[in-house]
Amino acid sequence: MVKKILGAIVAVVILVAALAYTQPREVEVTREIQITAPPEAVYPHVAQFELSQKWSPWADRDPAAKYVFEGAPGQPGASMTWKSDKPDVGNGKQTITEVRPPEFVETNLQFEGQSDAVAWFEITHVEGGSKVLWGLKVDMGNSPIGRWMGLMMDGWIGKDYEQGLSKLKSLVEEKA
Repeated sequence: MVKKILGAIVAVVILVAALAYTQPREVEVTREIQITAPPEAVYPHVAQFELSQKWSPWADRDPAAKYVFEGAPGQPGASMTWKSDKPDVGNGKQTITEVRPPEFVETNLQFEGQSDAVAWFEITHVEGGSKVLWGLKVDMGNSPIGRWMGLMMDGWIGKDYEQGLSKLKSLVEEKA
């Protein structure tokens, strides 16, 4: 009887691990919002880390977090390093890798103890203003746990992106 129970447990573990590999290794999360302002008014707020702190959903979570900004603001190579005691903020570094003013910014995100990720902003001129898309792509690795966690990324990150984009919209529209 014990052998059958152990055999069933092993079979379930193997099945769960095997099913994990049917999940995508790369996960992408995107959110977008329309802002009543031209792309040129939006762009500095997503391209310059110092300005992004005014609408970042994570900046409010830990006002005691320490930030270091390096490089020419809004240019490839510019970076922001942060350290926080709060687990939902953590420690990491974000570096601008590509810019196409006023329509695109791409960054590399390095989270302490986790896989690197790529984040980007696409700003498109639309009637009445701009459409801003905020995206994230992360390689969840080859482990079953990472693959299963990938299924939760949209729910975790998506809410933060929605909150941040809403704050960005308010900030930019107040200035416009």
